[in-house]
Formats: sequence, structure tokens, C-alpha cells
Amino acid sequence: MKAKFWIGIIISIVFLYLFFRKVDFYELWRSLKGVNYFYIIPIIMLMPVMFFVRAERWRCLLIPIRNIGIPSLFSATVIGFAANNILPARIGEIVRAYVIGRKENISKSSALATIIVERFFDGLMVILFILLIIAFPPFKEVEIIERLKGAALLLSGIFIGGVVAMIFLKYNTTVALEWAKFLFSPLPPRFSEKLLGILKSFAEGLGVIGKGGYIFLIFIYSIIIWFLAVLVAYILLPAFSLKGLPIMAVIFIQVAIAFGVSVPSAPGYVGTFHYACALGLGLLGVDSYTAKSFAIVMWAVSIIPVTVLGLFFLWRDNLSLREIKE
Repeated sequence: MKAKFWIGIIISIVFLYLFFRKVDFYELWRSLKGVNYFYIIPIIMLMPVMFFVRAERWRCLLIPIRNIGIPSLFSATVIGFAANNILPARIGEIVRAYVIGRKENISKSSALATIIVERFFDGLMVILFILLIIAFPPFKEVEIIERLKGAALLLSGIFIGGVVAMIFLKYNTTVALEWAKFLFSPLPPRFSEKLLGILKSFAEGLGVIGKGGYIFLIFIYSIIIWFLAVLVAYILLPAFSLKGLPIMAVIFIQVAIAFGVSVPSAPGYVGTFHYACALGLGLLGVDSYTAKSFAIVMWAVSIIPVTVLGLFFLWRDNLSLREIKE
């Protein structure tokens, strides 16, 4: 955990250096002063809607285990996202599984499996967004389009491989456990048995696989979630006098941010988020100071509200950051 933390810190420092390199801070401050912050209000109002849809999507994934109410799922989801912004090593997903397991008395490993399935749907949306950008590019640079094709191919390979692995684990659990038992054999018996128990619970969390109706519904919820993410960026554009950018440009910005936050970093995606967002805007022809100002404000509206709300839910549910870290 400590190694991951320091690696993330170093990577964030590198990207912050790249972000602020050759920046005149007075000009950056002037750019930030010129922003119409009124547009932040509807964005903050949209955030609970986005997390409500996320909670509803998670409910569908958890139904084979238990039909859990939206209030519990909403608070656990927000706490998980807040944990990613506060705690090291991107443990927000584990925190979500821990919180919902504690609140609803279900297997934390099974809950974590549903979150991993959820992440595969998010990955699918990124692939679809990239394909849309390739089909209707908001820029003329052929090199960018070729790189996007390569990214789409790589992500598709990872996506297909992951789906095949989960399907195998779901429908051939006994075989998978036997393989795992062999792989874990060099470990102490007590530790090996614990790992096998976790893997078995994890397989139980894949119950939604094969339920076509739920899979379709989860896919629809994923489209709505990513549409709302695009809408957030689109609403923010006029605050920077960027009304002329087409919707495909906004989708490209979100894809750039998605790649940025996938890189290991300090808590809150510091540096990687900023650099990726500004780079995406720069490739769209937006001037450097406007792009950097947009990245700073976009990061703030994406991180601060959910972190505050997550801390509130931690307090309400009698949880502490120390307990979660342990």
C-alpha cells in the first residue's frame, strides 16, 4: 500500500509539472477570474442524479445476491468515490464493497465482483465513445485518429479477455477453484483456504451474468451515466466562452479524462486529471490558459462535491476513515 501511495504521488508530481510547465500564473489567474461560475450550480445539481443512476445500476448487479434498497447503495457509492479522492492506492472500489457488506450483511467479495462487472460496462462505454469519435472526429489530425484506433483495439482486447474470464469463473466455478487450489498450494494452508473462500464468494457475485434482461438494463444505465458525464462538461463550456465546440469534442474530452484518471496517481487524480483534460482541449484547438482553467474547474466540480457528500455519509453511518483504512 505504501509503495503504491508513493508511486502515485511521484506520478502526480510529474503530471502537475507538465501541466504547469511554462505557465504564467498571473495569466492563469486572470483566466480563472474570467470564468462564469454560475454554470457550476446546475452541474452540482446533476451530481446526485448521476450517483442515483449509478446506485440503480449497482442494484441490478446485486439482485442475484440480494435486492438492496437505493438509499444504502447511494451512500455506499458516494463513500467509495470519496475514498478514491482521499485515501491512497485507489481503494474506493474495495471501500464500496466493504461499506455495502457491512450495512447489508452480504459477502464483501461478492459485492466487489459486482463492482468489477460494473467497471467492465464503463470500459465498454469508453470503447463505444472512441468508436464514435473515430467515425465523427472533431479534429482533422489523422495521427490522433490512428492512436484512438490503437486504443480502441487494446481496450477491446482487455474487455473481451476479462469478460471471457468472468464467464468461465461463473459457469466453471469448480474447475476454477481447483486451478486456484493448485496455484495457492505453496502458500500456508490457512491463507490458501481464505483465498479460495474469497474466490468462491467472488464467483457468486457474478450472478448477473447470463441474465439478459438485467444485462440490457445495466447497459442502458451505463449509457445514461456517461451521457450525464458528457452533459456536465457540455454545461461547463459556456462558462469559458467555448460554446462553439461540437458534442463530439465534449465526448473526446471525457475520453481523455478517462484515460488520465486510469493512470496511478495521488488521491483525487491530482495532476493526471488536469493534464489529460487540458491536453484533450488543446488537441481541439483551445488555447492553453483556457484549457488549463477548464481542467482546474472541471476537476473541482468533479471531486469536491462528492468528497463532501461522502464524508457526510461516513459521519451519518458511524464510519471513520481509520476503520476503512484498516
